[in-house]
Amino acid sequence: MTKFRFWYYAVGFLFRPCHALSFIRAAVYQPPPQIISENPLAILTQATEALNIASKHGVEILLFPELFLSDSWDRESRPLSIIGNVCSELNIACVIGYCEKRHKSEIKPGEDDQSNLCNSIAAFNADGTRAGNYRSTNIKSGQQFMAGHPFVEVMPIVLQLPSSSETPQELKVGMLLGNDILMPENCRYLARNGADLLLVAASMEDQNIVNHIVPTRAMENELPLMFSNYVGQAKEKEYNEYGKVITEWIGSSGIISKSGRELVRAPCEEGGDMLSDEGYLLPCFVGELYAADIDISSQQVSSKAAERSKKYWIMEAKQGTLDTIAPSRNTNLP
Repeated sequence: MTKFRFWYYAVGFLFRPCHALSFIRAAVYQPPPQIISENPLAILTQATEALNIASKHGVEILLFPELFLSDSWDRESRPLSIIGNVCSELNIACVIGYCEKRHKSEIKPGEDDQSNLCNSIAAFNADGTRAGNYRSTNIKSGQQFMAGHPFVEVMPIVLQLPSSSETPQELKVGMLLGNDILMPENCRYLARNGADLLLVAASMEDQNIVNHIVPTRAMENELPLMFSNYVGQAKEKEYNEYGKVITEWIGSSGIISKSGRELVRAPCEEGGDMLSDEGYLLPCFVGELYAADIDISSQQVSSKAAERSKKYWIMEAKQGTLDTIAPSRNTNLP
């Protein structure tokens, strides 16, 4: 009975209902590539300007690219606290990529400094509080990051959006980084656990991934998807997973509906024309914002999938056969 009670409350927390939403205004930020040695204050100023412009145009959630805060920081560091304070002042939710320095309690004796870093995302509520942290589970070849464990990282978080009433507007979001989008299981697991929106912070140079895989993830899970990427010539030497030198990032940031339609699409080169007739362009001093209104309906198929997954967990807990956190791969999904 004790074991069943534990799983009942654990499942109840995971699938707790969020405040119903119909539409939200979201934006993705597409800047030129960052340099690790650049002034951290200048990068924070760049992020603050983007958040300020987005807030003035009614944007409720803003997504930054992968490793936007490129210097290594602890998840409780001052730069991240500054981002949270800015979100609170401007009343806007934010998801930003950064290079996370692992806590000393996680470091094993004999590990080098490079293996103590993680490719991470920090999510902030509109009131500036921390909504969650995500570590990439699929590290690119050549990157010396520690991969996060899928059972720990690939879970949706509840993000509080701006609200004029005392009742906060909440949205369940699934966060992904870079090559995580190449793993369909990650997106499917987020969808089955009740995510209403997929957020992909990336640093990609392969146009085929952007044109084919990214919209596919939205369509196969019937979830809207936000994708943020860099654009322009590389400022320092980097390598992709094939060992080739990256010379240019292809941009093409965008917001995609659950049917695969482009709600807004950024150009694939600096100063280019938008590839979509929909959405809004919000110029910044550095980089551009691309915004669109996303249909967040409580009738999405993902909600039905989440309900079926909840019933499965409770049934397995009653039978005493639930040995792991992950449901069986043979479970049929709608």
